[in-house]
Amino acid sequence: MPLELVAGFGGVLVAIVASTTTLAYWLGKKFTSIDARFDRIEGWLRALASAMLEAHHVVVDFLSLKGLIEKKEADYLKDRIRALFKAKENTSMNPLEKQRNEEVKSLRVDPPASLRKEDAEFLRDFFERDLERLTVEEAEKAYELGKRLFVEHADERGFLVAIAAAYIKGYLSRPKSPT
Repeated sequence: MPLELVAGFGGVLVAIVASTTTLAYWLGKKFTSIDARFDRIEGWLRALASAMLEAHHVVVDFLSLKGLIEKKEADYLKDRIRALFKAKENTSMNPLEKQRNEEVKSLRVDPPASLRKEDAEFLRDFFERDLERLTVEEAEKAYELGKRLFVEHADERGFLVAIAAAYIKGYLSRPKSPT
């Protein structure tokens, strides 16, 4: 009797193992095809994000050629980006407001994890300086860093950095009016 029980149990065990193995193989093939689809979708989204930034860059270059980008526009965008990297100091003596300021600071000052420290420092320095002390090459580097941050790491701050850098580059490379 125990031999029949062992044989019966062994047969059921073999059937379960075979079914589980077949199911695992089938699921593996399905997940591989799903993963491939997600990779294609991710590639399309990256291409779309890149194309969107490049299209905006072309429009800004066109506006620059026409001399339509003014200092106050470039300054506005520069200040907007600077706020991403630096929280304003709170001079209030209220401890609750000081605590809130520290919380905001910790959210804003931390550079994106996907940027190297020197790249984050470059962006901080770039957006801190006066427009007249910036170069077109620096603006282009800031644009590329912002683009990489947005396209490769899906960080919306990269979009803002790229747009602001494109406008600053447009301002710096606009035709100078004779004065």
